[in-house]
Amino acid sequence: MKALWFVGDKETTLLLHLYAREVDAVLFIDPGFYLPQVYDYLMEAERHFGFKAIRLDVEAGDFEGGRDEWCNYLREEFLLPYLSSQGFSEVYEPLRKPKPLSGPVKEIFPLKGLSDFEIWKAIKENGLPFCSLYLEGKKYVGCAPSTGNREGKTYTQALKNMGYL
Repeated sequence: MKALWFVGDKETTLLLHLYAREVDAVLFIDPGFYLPQVYDYLMEAERHFGFKAIRLDVEAGDFEGGRDEWCNYLREEFLLPYLSSQGFSEVYEPLRKPKPLSGPVKEIFPLKGLSDFEIWKAIKENGLPFCSLYLEGKKYVGCAPSTGNREGKTYTQALKNMGYL
């Protein structure tokens, strides 16, 4: 069986476009603290791509670390053990700079090496929905323990250039 890891970000959007019909399950790991727009996008994605996510509620506890550590924590502590226990053999993941783990579930990273521009271009060309947080100036959506704006560039200008704003 195959699964797809839904995070709510632009990478997940492209993965759903490419693989939603090929997977047996879409999984959403929910620590309960994501912004409401992520949950709204999950429902929009379910309607658009025709799936019903399996929601795994988890306790984040006193997690300390950045975005990359958070994603690895979710993979190692929740996603992969759940998939293994349920008999899944493969999982499509939205990570673009993966550190694959060895185990009974094969991790597939189809977006590895793609740039942000390439992902946004594919979303635009295919008329795909995406989380509204990007239109509000957020750079990171979903798989992150912090919901605040991050320092550095956002996608606001790129989205304006593509006709979204």
